[in-house]
Amino acid sequence: MRCYQCLNEFESGVIVSAREMECSISEVVMKFGFSRTIFLRVYRESRESDFNAGPSTSFTVRTVQRNIFDMGLRRRRPTRVPLLTARHKALRLDWARQHRHWTNDD
Repeated sequence: MRCYQCLNEFESGVIVSAREMECSISEVVMKFGFSRTIFLRVYRESRESDFNAGPSTSFTVRTVQRNIFDMGLRRRRPTRVPLLTARHKALRLDWARQHRHWTNDD
């Protein structure tokens, strides 16, 4: 794990941008190896002060977002599907028993 003082501007920007892209805290922590404490401290401080206001910023938010996207973090969440009921399980089992002798040629 990295220490809070060891983070550079880019890594702080990654944390803030990932959160603004609606990535979960757990995703960001696992992907980049930051602790939850560091993540929350950096994000809280960025919310308290205007993070991108300084003229020393040498990268744009879009650059950070593109890099996060290229690293594999996506903002989509899996769709919830209904679970199989006992009736559905029984129907599937019946169908499988009726068709267990099928081959690729059928």
